[in-house]
Amino acid sequence: MERKTFEDSLLDPLEWMKKDKEEVERLLGPETAAMVGFDQRTPHHCYTLFEHALRTVEGLPKDCPSFLRTAAFFHDIGKPASAKEVKGRLTFHGHAAVSAQTAEPILKDLGYSAEEAGRILFYIAHHDDFISWCLPEESGMAVGRMAVTKENVKKYAEKVKRGNVSLFRAEPECFIWDSLLDLSRADIGAQSVLVYAGGVLADSMEHKLIKLRQIEEYLQELCAPA
Repeated sequence: MERKTFEDSLLDPLEWMKKDKEEVERLLGPETAAMVGFDQRTPHHCYTLFEHALRTVEGLPKDCPSFLRTAAFFHDIGKPASAKEVKGRLTFHGHAAVSAQTAEPILKDLGYSAEEAGRILFYIAHHDDFISWCLPEESGMAVGRMAVTKENVKKYAEKVKRGNVSLFRAEPECFIWDSLLDLSRADIGAQSVLVYAGGVLADSMEHKLIKLRQIEEYLQELCAPA
């Protein structure tokens, strides 16, 4: 598949749902086709994996750069390979890194340069960074999870910047964080509105978005001009 044709298709991503698994494989390979019809079997998700990816693309701002739509399309491509069954449901620990590894050769085949692919892979690898954070008032019940505080967000940002020096030198820091947050919001928006575990409400889309808004505020403070 040609890169321009692929990028143009993401302007109306739900059209991909008309393609069967065989056609997706012909266009983008077996790893992409593995998402088609894949049942995520987790209360956090209400769509199959491929539909979730397409709805994530759809949920991005209409004026977002094309690289972010590409990142959204492939952001969970590593889930089939990283899936583990735990107590009757699937978990996908480490899937963001596996997704980046899986997407890299596909991006090359589509015609992205190493620099262009590196930017896309950054967003794929970090799209899930904030999902396990908790609000400060929840930290006592969420042992081992990162609380959303200004200090923790600063430490997180410094660590990510150290690991991606060339990207942060090439682009404004606020633009990078805003793009990552746009992807995170779109990802959350393509998940279950309410999350039940054992018949009890365990999480919700709004709760996830509240955490993201607080993280966004702290990130904006960090990169604002002094």
